[in-house]
Amino acid sequence: MRYSIGGKQYKKTLGTADEDQALQRAYEIWHEQSFRNKQGISLDSHPFVEVAEEFIEKIVAEAERDERSKYHPIYWPPIIRRFPVGYFGDRPIETIATADIERYLEWRKTYWTTGPGLQVQKIRCEREDGRIF
Repeated sequence: MRYSIGGKQYKKTLGTADEDQALQRAYEIWHEQSFRNKQGISLDSHPFVEVAEEFIEKIVAEAERDERSKYHPIYWPPIIRRFPVGYFGDRPIETIATADIERYLEWRKTYWTTGPGLQVQKIRCEREDGRIF
């Protein structure tokens, strides 16, 4: 299926050879994309990691303008990269639902005891005076 919304061309597979199912699926995609366009929601898929990195850049820029604590760009990026990015990774952000967030929160509770954090031997820490631990 090919279509245009907002002056941009899109191509999607309908995932079926059956003409009736393909037509139904095409209508569903068209209506969903039209709704997203009207709501100002991006029609393109964005991996979670990409959005998280943009957020980290925003934190750094805001701290440089004194709009947030100078400690946020120091402490938040490693936490964001270790936990939410570690869990969601390259998953398209628009596919993350409430149930996925609930599963993430459960995963986070056991990260250090039975999860991936159990394998971490050391966490590198750099102090303001340049000392590394």
